[in-house]
Amino acid sequence: MSRKPDLSGKHTRQIWRPSGREKEIACDLCGAAGARALAIENGYCLRRCECGLIYVSPQPDDEDLKQFYAQYFPDESGDLWAEIMRRNFDADAEHLFELTPVPGDALDIGCGHGSFLSRLKEKGWKVSGLDLSPEAIARAQSSGIDARQEMFRPGLFKPESFDLVTAWYVLEHVREPMVFLKEIARILRPGGVLGLRVPNMDFGKLFLGLKKVPALGSLLSLAGIDSDGKSSHFNLLDPPAHLYGFAPDTLRSYLKKLRFEGIEVIPSKPVDVGSRGTRLVKDALFSSTALLHRASDGRLNLAPAINAFARKHE
Repeated sequence: MSRKPDLSGKHTRQIWRPSGREKEIACDLCGAAGARALAIENGYCLRRCECGLIYVSPQPDDEDLKQFYAQYFPDESGDLWAEIMRRNFDADAEHLFELTPVPGDALDIGCGHGSFLSRLKEKGWKVSGLDLSPEAIARAQSSGIDARQEMFRPGLFKPESFDLVTAWYVLEHVREPMVFLKEIARILRPGGVLGLRVPNMDFGKLFLGLKKVPALGSLLSLAGIDSDGKSSHFNLLDPPAHLYGFAPDTLRSYLKKLRFEGIEVIPSKPVDVGSRGTRLVKDALFSSTALLHRASDGRLNLAPAINAFARKHE
C-alpha cells in the first residue's frame, strides 16, 4: 500500500544566516539604488524600492544559495508536491487551454516530477521541462516527458522555440528576474503565452503588521493554525529561499517593459498544505479575495498568491 502524502506542512530545516559574502544590489525592475530598508528576516535585509519591488539586499552569493538549497525541505517528495498543487495545476491547465486552444510546444521551468506537464501532454502538447533535482527529472522522464536537469539560462534554447512557457513559484527565487523574463520572451513564438505564479506582496505585507501583535502565535495555535516559525507563514520573503517579492503592479511593470500583451494578474488557488485549520483559513482567504477581485473589476488583488498570464507581441 502506498503511503499517503503528509499534508501537514511540518518540516524541519536548518536555521540559515548570512555568511558575510553578500553583496548590495540595485533594483532589478527600475535600476535605482538605495532602496529603503523594510524589514530584517533570517538576518537578511529586505528593501522596498520606490517602484514597488521588494527584494533582498545584500544578496547571498551563488555558493551560499547552492548550500542552502541542498537542505531546503529535503524530505518533501515530488509526490507530495503533486498532491498539494493538484488544485492549482488543474486550474492552471484549464485556463491555459482557453488561452491556447491549439496544442503546441510547452516548457515548464521548475517542472518537478512533471505533474503539470502531464496535463498538457494528455491534450496533445509536446512538453519539455527543466529542474535541478535529478530524482525529479528521472520521474518526469519515466512519464514520457522530455525533462532535463538544467538551470534555465540565456542561450539554452533557440529563439521562438515554444508556444507556452510556465514557471510556477520560480520567479521569486531567481537572482535576476528581468533577465529571466527577457529570456522567456526570446524563446516564445509570436503570440505565445507565459504563465507565472508568485506569492503576492500586497497580501504578504499584512504579515509585517501581524508579527507585532503580542502572543499571536499562541492564539493561532489554539485555533489549529500553523505558527511554529518553521515555515514562511510569518515572513514576507523568508530569505534566502526567496530573493524577490512581487505585487500585481510590479508584475505588470515587468511584463509591459518586455512588450507582453493581454496581461492578466489573477488570484491563485492556495497550496493545499498545512494543518486542517490552516487549510480552512487558506480556502476562506482565497474565496474572499477572489470575490473582492471580481467585485473591483480586477483593481484589488489581495490573494496570498497570484497568477500572471501574458502573450508575446505578434
